[in-house]
Amino acid sequence: MKNILSIPFFALMLLGGSVAGQNNGVTVGFLINGVALKAMPYQPTDPDDKDHVLRVDPDSVLMFRDASTGASTTDFRFWDFNGDLLWDTISQAAIQVSFVYRTAGFFAVTYCVGHTKQCATRWVYVEGAKPPKRKEDKPEKETKSVEFQVLSELPEEPPMAKVVEVDKAVEAPKAVVTAAPPPAPRSWEAVEEQPDMFIKTGRAGIPLSKYATAQNCVGKSQSNFTANLQPKTAMDLVSFVVYASDCGGLNLTITGPEFTETVKIVVNKGKNQIDLEDYDIRLHAGTQYTMAGKGIAGMGGCGSSKPPMFEDVSKCTNVASENHPNLVLDQKKSPCVFELRFLYQ
Repeated sequence: MKNILSIPFFALMLLGGSVAGQNNGVTVGFLINGVALKAMPYQPTDPDDKDHVLRVDPDSVLMFRDASTGASTTDFRFWDFNGDLLWDTISQAAIQVSFVYRTAGFFAVTYCVGHTKQCATRWVYVEGAKPPKRKEDKPEKETKSVEFQVLSELPEEPPMAKVVEVDKAVEAPKAVVTAAPPPAPRSWEAVEEQPDMFIKTGRAGIPLSKYATAQNCVGKSQSNFTANLQPKTAMDLVSFVVYASDCGGLNLTITGPEFTETVKIVVNKGKNQIDLEDYDIRLHAGTQYTMAGKGIAGMGGCGSSKPPMFEDVSKCTNVASENHPNLVLDQKKSPCVFELRFLYQ
């Protein structure tokens, strides 16, 4: 919920200081996903203006980090992420915050520091909604509906028998009733053209419920981890959890015989859920895949010069990575992946 001040935003701006953010020895600035944009006093028209605009996809998590000079740790920080003249965050500790944009368009991000509200404004452009992704593009094939197949495959109606007068003494032959042959079963091609029905949820890896137990024995993995995935049925990866020692980034690579997918994700200190649904990572039955993670220093505006390390449970005797009946997850010597979620048929 937004923190609505008793004095309107624009009134504070008039009373409290310069938009340029330079006064009283304080120079206000901030980074967005580690990018230092230049100021622009009016709304840009070109979303590709990389000097003044950060262009992002909808539903992306953006990290905002203070880059001011001359400010005190006791100064309050004020953030307005969407230019609606209402403060979204007010706190002395709000030197690094995150925000998610759900709608498309240009947004003015204003950051103010101190009781005089020294401020700086930068611009974010959010892309329009993307069309839904298809799991696999398959060529269209002409198929008959079940009703059409049944009707077209019925045998032709036999001609009506002629009525012939016969001698009553001669016994007429008994009629033989023959049932129409059953319709041919539907081909596998028609079955395969049905939409994906990945509706069952599976989990593998270290159970999150065991994390509290692992606190006494958890170790670090030197900023990287590796795991092998062996699915027994086709599945789509959804998410997993890692615990980081500090802020920064995660370089994640998933490799198989038919693809290599590499993504970079901002992480914070502590628990991080790594969402994979947007990348459409499909694993096929009987194929082996490798998932490798490596920490990145300074990503997302993180001030640490060292890459984050990820907690592993290799030294724990009562906590271990677990498999699913449809997925073997071998985390080798550095079990760091908690609760890998996936969907399967």
